Amino acid sequence: MIYLSALALFFILHVIPFVPNFRSPLVDSLGEKRYKLIFRLCIVGCLLLGVFGWSRFPNVYFYEPSLTLKQIHLVLMFPVVYLWVLAEIPNNLKRFIRHPMLTGMKLWALGHLLANGDLRSMLLFISFLIFSVIAVIASNRRDEHTPQQRTPFKYDIAVCLIAIGIYCLLVNFHGHLFGMPVTPYFSFL
Repeated sequence: MIYLSALALFFILHVIPFVPNFRSPLVDSLGEKRYKLIFRLCIVGCLLLGVFGWSRFPNVYFYEPSLTLKQIHLVLMFPVVYLWVLAEIPNNLKRFIRHPMLTGMKLWALGHLLANGDLRSMLLFISFLIFSVIAVIASNRRDEHTPQQRTPFKYDIAVCLIAIGIYCLLVNFHGHLFGMPVTPYFSFL
């Protein structure tokens, strides 16, 4: 139940930015920076709660994905990490990709659905996929896109290098962090 509660709370918190009647009073009373800090801390709390509840959630396996699907998943994960880093650092590619974080989230969910055939994973990744699609639609309707300015090329290089570093760390420590080592699947690529 902790796992499902963490998922629900995560998505409920993410609805707040899309509802001006909730967000505006919070920003007015806390200030933009403090609001963002508290929001991020709440999200991290939800993630930690979800990780804690993950192992306690009864799991059912529907199918075992093939080795090929797991390898496709590993290939997809580099663009995911790249898009996530891209969303946080000023760069030139951000001028052409409107929602890099949500695009990465959709790829992340699809990739993990390819590589996991259990109920626990399906609940997590399908809910993130649906949420990401809805968030893109809602964001586009609000038309909140602010055109990005041209940045020095060094930022593009930094994004790439940081993404490579984070991807390598995730590959090496995925087993320790999430209980599923992925390095054995690289030996067949």
